[in-house]
Amino acid sequence: MFLVKGFDADVHMDGGGLWPARLRSSLRVQTNEEVIDMLASHSTQIRRVRFQCLLLARTGVKPAWTSAAGLVLALWSPFLGSGPAQAEVSQPSFVEVEPILRAHCQACHQPGEVAPMSLRTFEEVRPWARAIRRVVASGDMPPWFADPTVGEFRNDARLSDDEIETVIAWVEAGAPQGAPLPSGGAGAETPEWHIGSPDLVVEMPEPFLVPAQGSVEYVYLRMPTNLGEDRWIYALEVQPGARSVVHHIDLLVCPRGCEADADLAALEPGVATQLAGSPITEKPRPRSESSVDGDDLEFLASFLPGGRPLQLPPGAARRLAAGSELILNIHYTPNGAAVADQSRVGFVFGPKPERRVLSFFLDNWTLWIPAGQADYELTSSAWLAEDVELLGLTPHMHSRGKAATVVVQTPSEAPEPVLSVPRYDFNWQITYLFEEPKHLPAGTRIDTILSWDNSADNPHNPDPTRDVPWGRQTSDEMASVFVTLSVPPDTEPSEVFARR
Repeated sequence: MFLVKGFDADVHMDGGGLWPARLRSSLRVQTNEEVIDMLASHSTQIRRVRFQCLLLARTGVKPAWTSAAGLVLALWSPFLGSGPAQAEVSQPSFVEVEPILRAHCQACHQPGEVAPMSLRTFEEVRPWARAIRRVVASGDMPPWFADPTVGEFRNDARLSDDEIETVIAWVEAGAPQGAPLPSGGAGAETPEWHIGSPDLVVEMPEPFLVPAQGSVEYVYLRMPTNLGEDRWIYALEVQPGARSVVHHIDLLVCPRGCEADADLAALEPGVATQLAGSPITEKPRPRSESSVDGDDLEFLASFLPGGRPLQLPPGAARRLAAGSELILNIHYTPNGAAVADQSRVGFVFGPKPERRVLSFFLDNWTLWIPAGQADYELTSSAWLAEDVELLGLTPHMHSRGKAATVVVQTPSEAPEPVLSVPRYDFNWQITYLFEEPKHLPAGTRIDTILSWDNSADNPHNPDPTRDVPWGRQTSDEMASVFVTLSVPPDTEPSEVFARR
């Protein structure tokens, strides 16, 4: 028996009265049993409807049919012709599938990118067809972890229902090529810069050699911009030189000398330096009770697997002050072959904007996760001192990270969840960009609720027997949410959050 619940009527496909006489007549069959036999012979169509049922259970999104009659028509619409001959079923080819891959997959799945295979041509895609169907139907790809019932995001990577059905139907039809694509089947070649021709490029002075094996401490590099005047950043691209070993790069900016941070001030400009993990066990950093970082060390952008270059909303830009210095924070992951990396950053400048974009780390350096604890939760809070527009959120933990929720409470309204990531994945550091900026008045409290799994049941846990502090290395943990917002252009970072 096949049972579907949640529509105008429950549907029991067991031969017990589902099939009206006129439907049996149009299908040239006499009994319900013959209908079931015919349905079994057309497994592709029933699998499509079964997939729609699974999609309903997973996301709550109803397909076009919402009744028992609608389900019957969905199952049989390809076979209900006007005459005795069966209607032909239109099957998609690679012509219909390639635009879906180009829009959702090829940013990672192309030569030189982080994905293990390229998916630009039919010849590249065809051997992976069944694997593609599996990860698309399960929702594992493209990677996206936000709860669809909380917030709307302009960079939502999920495929639409129609796109999922197209991919599944194509695979089940044998993954046909169809007509050759106008371009010969290959996606456009990757441009040197996705942001166009940069106005300024800052590159590591010397390559950094990443060993074939072992653990590499986080690499920090302090580089002067040599700017004689303030500039406004409208687009920014962080490019790793050796993508195969670069897990991520954070780009920060500080005033000349970086005197507010002793570790960074001690760096020799232009020299890549490794800083050890677990600094909280050696030298607790000074912090405010609101756990806000970003007043004197401003976060600009990141390179992340599958991420896009920074493109700011119309009328908004980041400021790069005269004489400021860039800090590259690079996390390397050896992959079995020694590789030299020489990363760089490109900037596109423009006039003074209507809104200034700022990012802050909402963090908690008191983090301490007991050994073996499967669901350790920590809530941190920060209060706004100025009116802002909230643009995006980036939860950041390491391999024990489990879930993340961000809740805002304005002075006059009830708490509102704005982001929920029930299944955090360290391998995908996603910035969730709101479809529309969210206005938050002064006095708003921002709560970050993060949880970790430090038990032996976590397959990604490097050591469940260890108490885990806040630290830079993947073997340690972090309790961060990067908050990106916009303010009037003359607002300074130190004015945005209240100190409590």
